[in-house]
Amino acid sequence: MRKFGINYDRRLRFIAFSILGFIAVLMVIFTPALLFGGAYALATIVPIWGLVSDKTFKEMKPEEVAKLEAAEQIKYFNELNLHKAQQMVDLKAQLKKEATEELTKQLDALRIEINKDNLAQMKLVQKALEDQGLALRKLTLEGGPAGRETLAKYLEENKAQLVGLVKGDGAAKALVIKANTVRASVTDSAEQFNIQDIGQLATRKLTFYELFNRVPVGPGSGGVVTYYDWDEATTVRAAKVIAEGGSYSESTAKWKWYSLPLVKVGDILPVSLEFEMDMPRFARELALFLQINVDIIVDDQLYDGSGTGSNMTGVYTAATAYVAVAQGITDASVYDLIVDARALITSGKRSKYNPDFVAMSLTDIKKYKLKKDKNNNYVMPPFVSADGSVIDGLRVIETSAVTGNTMLVGDSRYATIFEVEGYTLERGFQSGDWELDIPSLKARRRLNIVVKNADAGAFRKITDVNAALVTLAS
Repeated sequence: MRKFGINYDRRLRFIAFSILGFIAVLMVIFTPALLFGGAYALATIVPIWGLVSDKTFKEMKPEEVAKLEAAEQIKYFNELNLHKAQQMVDLKAQLKKEATEELTKQLDALRIEINKDNLAQMKLVQKALEDQGLALRKLTLEGGPAGRETLAKYLEENKAQLVGLVKGDGAAKALVIKANTVRASVTDSAEQFNIQDIGQLATRKLTFYELFNRVPVGPGSGGVVTYYDWDEATTVRAAKVIAEGGSYSESTAKWKWYSLPLVKVGDILPVSLEFEMDMPRFARELALFLQINVDIIVDDQLYDGSGTGSNMTGVYTAATAYVAVAQGITDASVYDLIVDARALITSGKRSKYNPDFVAMSLTDIKKYKLKKDKNNNYVMPPFVSADGSVIDGLRVIETSAVTGNTMLVGDSRYATIFEVEGYTLERGFQSGDWELDIPSLKARRRLNIVVKNADAGAFRKITDVNAALVTLAS
């Protein structure tokens, strides 16, 4: 036998050669290319239960699994878990295509089966670990007769020599056996990216609150807005040219006292304490939800509140009605109608009124934007902006608050909003909700809009656009 530089006793030589023999067996089995210069390819050993990767896997009976060695059982369970995971993925994919009760039952049954398999596997792994632990403890902790060294201590002390024997004169070789780990390896994973933003439901554009002047009403107002207005029915202008020695005519000027109560617009939503605490992200959205609900009603009331009961008298309701006059306009359009309504407001009253807006529905806006001549060219008068948003100096306000086939032309300076408190959001209990832990969120605004009788001429409402166009063309 070849002599080494280090003088080993017989025990060391026996253990060293045993380890070398074991490693040689492993290398011959798994990596013949390392021993024979790459002449052989790495052979894939397929176990008796098959592989999921090449679709040869088949489930074994419990009694068959019990006959396997501990290491083989672990390998089998790894393949079994991959097999079950793939079944889970396939069932979920089918459910997305066709949600049936049968598929749902199969998915639930598969989850129960996986849980049972996991429990059985854990028991086997636990038993194997216990057996190995006892064996290692016996090898490392039981010293035997006095003066005898343990295997762990002996290997630790002679580690350098053993490594040298294994390496020999060549470079170290590393054997790595890989197994692909994919997302399907994690059964019923809850990992996900959650979008935090919830968003709000779409509503129509709210425009009239920003369109008109606003005046705050402080505390102590009694919740009422009062003002003087001309009594046009009894007011007479009698000025005239007077000849020498002639008498003067008397004019009459009278006013009336008006009062207008502030109108409360509100909404309420019961919300449990548990919801506020357990679902804070959703609870925060409710305040904005209520505010938008209130603002929609405010916008409606400012435009066409009926003035009856607790309703405001909206600008459209207070406006002077437009009366079309036959003018023989060829192919009269919405453009012509808007220009004529504007002229009626300013005629003889230019010193006071200067209309600046026209409120229309999208239906009537499309009537003039999509109008074409006989050659299919869009019709665009010279007094209209390139995008159609300004007509004869009037800003076009598109809003679904305006009913189709109607419109309002006016001078926004002559409608004023009076409001108190602004927007208020409160939280409290309604009767009987204290015991249920269900407080309510309450949102409210208090306001009203004033168009004085003397200023009603600043607005013209067209109640039938189509009929007005027919009259203008006649």
